[in-house]
Amino acid sequence: MMLFVAVIIGLSSSASAQNLCESYLVGQQGKCLKSCSGYGEPNNDLGPYGCLFNFGNTCCVKKRETTTTTTTTTTKRPITTTLSTTALPVEIPCGVRSNPNAELGRILGGFQTSPCDWPWQVSIRGKTSPTSTETVPYCSGILIDNLWVVTTAYCALVSSFQAPTGGTSTDSLSVVVGEYNTDVPDIVSNNPIETTLKVSNIIIHENYYKTDPALFTINDVFNNTLDKESYNIALLKLQRPATFGKCVRKVCLPSVQTTCSLTKTCMIAGWGVNKKTEFLPLDEDVPRTLQEAEVELIKSEVMQLFNTFVDTTTTVKPLTNYARFTKSAGNTCTNDNGGMVVCRNSEGRWALDGIINVPYVRGCDVSNGFLVTDVSAAYNWIQDTINSP
Repeated sequence: MMLFVAVIIGLSSSASAQNLCESYLVGQQGKCLKSCSGYGEPNNDLGPYGCLFNFGNTCCVKKRETTTTTTTTTTKRPITTTLSTTALPVEIPCGVRSNPNAELGRILGGFQTSPCDWPWQVSIRGKTSPTSTETVPYCSGILIDNLWVVTTAYCALVSSFQAPTGGTSTDSLSVVVGEYNTDVPDIVSNNPIETTLKVSNIIIHENYYKTDPALFTINDVFNNTLDKESYNIALLKLQRPATFGKCVRKVCLPSVQTTCSLTKTCMIAGWGVNKKTEFLPLDEDVPRTLQEAEVELIKSEVMQLFNTFVDTTTTVKPLTNYARFTKSAGNTCTNDNGGMVVCRNSEGRWALDGIINVPYVRGCDVSNGFLVTDVSAAYNWIQDTINSP
């Protein structure tokens, strides 16, 4: 981060440095100015990165023209209808938490959540060997529908490669909805809140470095020289629909917009290691209850602009964004892989802007940030996949 600051200071006086305000908001005539007075109005979609190379300036855009319309009111006879006495089921909208006032913590060294806080986060479990009858939690996924879970490609592969002899990859993994404590059955008010569901299909993004679970081996798990971060997304289709309620709900998918915020405050969650480990985490290092943290999500355009001035040979990997912790240093670790990165949408509901992208087995240390798979950029792939016959 010190290098990041030093480069910006060095370039802040350069007239040739291209700002995101000017390059990204062309249609709104974005310009970095000391004051927007006399030109337009401030634009906060780009956060502090809009005028990255002009310290003290504000990203200004031209004001949108408003039109006044006249509405004519006419009086009509009231229409009488007969209401049915049969109650219709109320559909729970996407992205609505059952406990919206829960306290916020952090994943590495922070606080745990409470049951049902994030009802779309699921635990993805897999076998430890082809002959094993038991499963262990490998990573996370997110319910986007009652039949579909989105996760990372690496999570889907690593939790399914221990298929039983003569079986298929889907035979070795399962999805636990309503999960909170991965060690014991979760019960609230004497009622079980978790359900284990089998998977009928695993769909890996076609551009991921490996797409066939049957070809994924133990060497892939421990080989950290491969590019496992690009196109790191997959979909799991459940054998039967999840039953929605207080502790099981779907998240909203992000809306596709031509211009959207390049930085926003979001929440992450996972069952990954919550303390510093120098080597591979031991079983006692892994928390049993769901952890959460507040982060700032930074879109790939910002990181690419930074890379342009630091190292022209480095490019942002496909379908990746970046997130950094806002309250204190932390990190996402191996078992956090596939966890949610959710942000408030324009309706105030939680939308899945990304998923935690940590496709490596390694120790865990504090860090400024981590990679995120960009769900917004993968929106069309998700829709095409779930709607295909």
